[in-house]
Amino acid sequence: MTELQHGVLKGYYVGYKVTDTPESFVYKPLEIGEEFKEECHVTSLRRNTNYSVVVQAFNSKGAGPPSDEVTVETLENDPPQTPPLTVMDKSTSSIHLAWDPNYDKRNPVSGYVLHHKRENGPWQESHIAGDQSSYLMPDLQCGTKYQFFLTSYNSAGKGEPSEILVAKTEGGAPLAPDKQSMLSTNMTAATMNLISWHNGGCPITSFLVRYRQQQDIDWTVLNDGPLPLITTRWILWDYLQDRGIKSIYLLLILLGPQMRSTRFPR
Repeated sequence: MTELQHGVLKGYYVGYKVTDTPESFVYKPLEIGEEFKEECHVTSLRRNTNYSVVVQAFNSKGAGPPSDEVTVETLENDPPQTPPLTVMDKSTSSIHLAWDPNYDKRNPVSGYVLHHKRENGPWQESHIAGDQSSYLMPDLQCGTKYQFFLTSYNSAGKGEPSEILVAKTEGGAPLAPDKQSMLSTNMTAATMNLISWHNGGCPITSFLVRYRQQQDIDWTVLNDGPLPLITTRWILWDYLQDRGIKSIYLLLILLGPQMRSTRFPR
């Protein structure tokens, strides 16, 4: 093959025309360079139409003879353009997303794939029928950011994905009460009033309570996890005095689902 080139090969002419018509071939030149690939992308063709394609190699002396004609048929449709996502509504456990079903008026849509994930979590897929224009994403965590993107598809393939949309469910981290609402003390006991915490719109799932003497560095865990449902007040000093502890202590309280720390006294 090298002997038949009659010199250094400089590139190719790719010719195409509608099959069985008197039209002349339209040629697209492809010059060989450092990152050259032996492929050609021809655009602006008619839909669902047969085209004849030929290839000619050329060098500094000119073009060689054309190859045999190859007939190819363009598809009836292209992959659809994917519409951008918008947020219709949201709650503490769901986000309602919407898009324009007529975003691509030239190509039909057979269906959609909605991708979503929590921050630093794995992507998950939801498959949606092509005649839908919205989707309610259920079973989400309260007060949490999620990422979403949409992909549309038809018989020609998948379209490009939409841009990533970031949305957050309603609710936030628990809000600490003031010391007077949280702690009540007398000479022999101190009581923590757990219902004085503001849940921030999300259910409080656990309490992490630690204590230490004022001069110490390390904390001791008093509770790490949910408390009994009937527990609204917790007598702390009695708990400590039962263990022979009568010194001044500091408390560190963390709450779920989104932990926020509070120290008492403050």
